[in-house]
Amino acid sequence: MENKNFKTIGLIILTIVLFGIIFLAKKGPSNTTVGNQQGDYRYAPLDWKIWEDQYYSKETGEFFSYRLSYPRDFDVYRMGGASGGFLVPGSERVQIKFPEDAFQDKKTNFGEAYISVSESKAANAVASCFIDPQTGDAMTKKETINELNFLETDVTDAGAGNIYTSRVYRTIFQGLCYELTLTVHTSNIYNYDPGTVTEFDKNLAFPLLEKIFRTVNFNTSVNPD
Repeated sequence: MENKNFKTIGLIILTIVLFGIIFLAKKGPSNTTVGNQQGDYRYAPLDWKIWEDQYYSKETGEFFSYRLSYPRDFDVYRMGGASGGFLVPGSERVQIKFPEDAFQDKKTNFGEAYISVSESKAANAVASCFIDPQTGDAMTKKETINELNFLETDVTDAGAGNIYTSRVYRTIFQGLCYELTLTVHTSNIYNYDPGTVTEFDKNLAFPLLEKIFRTVNFNTSVNPD
């Protein structure tokens, strides 16, 4: 009788353990996956920082700035070290990139992914702020982020075995044209021997770049003096 009770208890414990293993396998490790509309992607930032640019206008006596949040382990390139925009040469203020070891769980044609911010008060840049940099047509797709209206377009640039897929957002604030560009850079899959490299799914990077973009905030304040 006693042996039978031990067997029953053992079966109950084994059943609980098995259900626990199945549940955890379905759930997956919380620190390596982040849900999105496309499924799960494998890069999960743990903490965020803030980038902010501040300006002062002598004409109006106002301070104005924009800021955005980004994952702490992203790489940040400022001013002359930044690139990735389409506005005018030298207008890039910051480029914020996925760390180099992102998406390295398997061999793909992934190169880099980043968001860049450009701005210019040059007359030609402001006049053409809402012109598609690739087609020359007027940008028409609208997006409102934190009460500021942007126009959006998609740009694809290919050459020398590289493909740059970008989403470009532009707005005018305090007389300056601002551009936020989200880019995923891959190499041409046909440059590799068949079966040696898999095609990188750009939807693994764009959701987090979009999340960074949606933190952007513009504001003004009057000089207290």
